[in-house]
Amino acid sequence: MPLIRYDTGDLAVAVGGECSCNRTLPSFGEIVGRYGRVAYLPPGTIGPVLALREAIETLPPHLTRDFREFQIHQFADHNFELRIVARSPMLEEFYTVIRAAWAKATGAAGPELTVRRVEKLPRAPGGKFEVFTSDFLPARDSGPDASLRR
Repeated sequence: MPLIRYDTGDLAVAVGGECSCNRTLPSFGEIVGRYGRVAYLPPGTIGPVLALREAIETLPPHLTRDFREFQIHQFADHNFELRIVARSPMLEEFYTVIRAAWAKATGAAGPELTVRRVEKLPRAPGGKFEVFTSDFLPARDSGPDASLRR
């Protein structure tokens, strides 16, 4: 993807090693969020969210066959909800893996994670999909020039 698609203030995961295209310049992987919005989150939020995303994205194919998309939401009480869209009910092994990853990332006294299957996931103003949402984040500007201010 062209670098022009990223903005100053984006937070990204650094990628080690050589690029598959044989370029030798430093590169980055997924965009985690924007600094300005992430700054509103309580301390310790990003680590568990990234661990949960990694657990989901590395599940074996037999556990994700009917899996379509997911969203992680943080409530004002600091608890989390994993919302999943799937064509059919997920196998119990899916929930076991997710709960184990969450427990490892948050510890015994960490926030609670609820997993809920939904028909569709909410979209941000303008229809943009967000993998992570939080009650702590300020509302996005949904005015006509919002995309120019981000």
